Amino acid sequence: MFKLLQLSILSLLFSWFMTNDDKLFFATSESEPEFCNCDTERDRQILIDLYNATDGDNWQRKDNWLSDAPIREWEGVTPSTEGCVRLLVLNGNGLNGTIPASIGDLQQLERLDLRQNELTGVIPLELGNLSGVRFRKLDLSANQLSGTIPDTLRNLQSLTDLFLGDNNLIGEIPSWIGDLSKLNQLGLSENNFVGEIPPELGNLSNLVRIGLGKNQLTGSIPPELGNLDRNKLMQLSLRQNQLSGCYPLSLRDFCTQYGGLLNFGNAEDTLDGYDFTGNPMLPWQGDFTHFCEGEEQIGAPCDNGNPATVNDTISQDCACMGVPCRFRDSLALVELYISTDGDNWTDSWNLAQPINTWTGVALNEYGCVAQLNLNNNELAGTLPINLGELQSLELLDLRHNELTGHIPLELGNLSRLEKLDLSNNSLSGAIPETFGNLENLVQLFLGLNELEGGIPVFLNQIEPLKQLALGSNKLSGEIPAELGLGRLFNLEILGIGDNELTGAIPAELANLRSLQQLYLNENQLSGCFPDAFRTAFCALGQRPPGAFEIGYDFRNNPMLPWQGEFERFCNEENEIGAACDDGDATTINDMIQNDCLCAGEVSSMPESCIDNLKNTLPNAIILDATQSANAAFAPGEQIATDCGVLLQLEEIKIWQHDTKELVFFPAPYKAWEGRNNDNNNLPPGVYYYMYTFHIAGEEEARTISGMLTLLAYQ
Repeated sequence: MFKLLQLSILSLLFSWFMTNDDKLFFATSESEPEFCNCDTERDRQILIDLYNATDGDNWQRKDNWLSDAPIREWEGVTPSTEGCVRLLVLNGNGLNGTIPASIGDLQQLERLDLRQNELTGVIPLELGNLSGVRFRKLDLSANQLSGTIPDTLRNLQSLTDLFLGDNNLIGEIPSWIGDLSKLNQLGLSENNFVGEIPPELGNLSNLVRIGLGKNQLTGSIPPELGNLDRNKLMQLSLRQNQLSGCYPLSLRDFCTQYGGLLNFGNAEDTLDGYDFTGNPMLPWQGDFTHFCEGEEQIGAPCDNGNPATVNDTISQDCACMGVPCRFRDSLALVELYISTDGDNWTDSWNLAQPINTWTGVALNEYGCVAQLNLNNNELAGTLPINLGELQSLELLDLRHNELTGHIPLELGNLSRLEKLDLSNNSLSGAIPETFGNLENLVQLFLGLNELEGGIPVFLNQIEPLKQLALGSNKLSGEIPAELGLGRLFNLEILGIGDNELTGAIPAELANLRSLQQLYLNENQLSGCFPDAFRTAFCALGQRPPGAFEIGYDFRNNPMLPWQGEFERFCNEENEIGAACDDGDATTINDMIQNDCLCAGEVSSMPESCIDNLKNTLPNAIILDATQSANAAFAPGEQIATDCGVLLQLEEIKIWQHDTKELVFFPAPYKAWEGRNNDNNNLPPGVYYYMYTFHIAGEEEARTISGMLTLLAYQ
């Protein structure tokens, strides 16, 4: 009886205090009123407006739209208890057109999600009418919306989520966003916003995620962002803008949030963390990790975007400043001049004159050294490490000089370099690993030096590379299969002949789809030719000896089938049983076995006798002032050796060592008298020879090859 009386009194008091405009409501889980200002016919018409304005006939999902069915049965529509639109979720549905202004009249709307469509035009001002206490989420991201953020959206004081990212929005980020105190998530990335980050954003004490990346924001990071609750904020992305200055010390607390376990530099839309990367004028170009590790910001590397400066660093006033490139470049060039005996160059420099007057130096429009071409200029000495400071250098050509020593690691800093030619010097040591950083390199010529070590695998990542010439060095080891498994899609020339390479030829080289010249000649390669080479390279044809043109060359690899005569492979001759030379002087009739290795039968000729031939036979054609031309052995002549074995010389071939030009290949056979086939005297120098001869009692011909020195003769 007492409880019934209590309820009656409460009901009477409640009805007494209500005005005529008040509506009965029921408490929600968030203690927010559910208003009864519902007009279902109005909302139905607004939905029809949206359908017609966004090409609804071509939506991906449109069940029951425009039908007489209740709107609760329309795809993407969730009504309130009174039947008006409460949730409108049509993300990724192919909406194409503009957002109708009438959307702002959906007075019971709590969530509008139109992301990942093809919406165009501006954001309607009328969306600011959705200002009731129920409207919480607005997501228009991943469309093609343009214009600025309407000021009317400042009325949406109940918003917890505002996503406008990945559109074409312009203008500045409004400072009034800092008044939307209930915001948990703010996504404005991937637009064209300009200006500075509003310090008012530091007022958003409930913020969990904020994304402002991939815009055109400038200025410094507001210290007020340090006011954000570090125990709530899990994502802060300012990446890929043009922010400058130092990191505010107020951000230091973010370094230890959650024990410092959040990602640095990885704050995508779906990944928590802090990301300032891609802001060149920030310390360490936006790598926040250095700041959190306590490194000093003053002096940190940055990039001020001015091509006329180098070695940009953060100055005392937190600006990103650099040294004028012309000053720094001139110091590097002077160092080169000193270290390579510049006073004795063929074309020397006048160091008292501006660098743009120096031979071989070309500047770009900013006054930086863009090209350095000193080929065939009698540079003698070592390369200075300062060359790595010519950060605008696109071409470095020092071929045909007398350079010695190692190639400086610092040349790997020349990130704009497109052509590097150090060929025909006396450089030694390994190819620097730092060359893998030369991401714009198109041509790399290091041939005719004394380089050692293996062929670097890291070269396979230089995608623009078209020409790679490493021949006539002392490179050893196997050819890396990785050369055909990387990014060398544009490689047209691969020259690694005349080295000390061993092992099988990798089949992966057939993946080099742009290759037009492949030179593996004069090595110690073994095994069979890869089957994939038949379709990859046979059509190129064999290049002429000594020529540098389209074709392949595998010759003078004794342990390959036919000692590297690849055209026989292309003619589909059987590699198994093909003639080869296993390098063992005690065997004869060497041939490719079933396992693709080269092996032969034991010879009747003593090994000591063959060694004697190798030592004495080359001397038979060295002519000097004391010898007459007819002292040379002629093909077809029988020679008695010291060990009592008779041999018959069949053929002589002579190549110029430096150019690999075939200078003597007699037809018909005749003695070599130090002249070429045109009967002109050859200059004194080093030549490469190959003898073909028979030993009495053996059917298979043998070859002996090596270097000889031709002296002047009368």
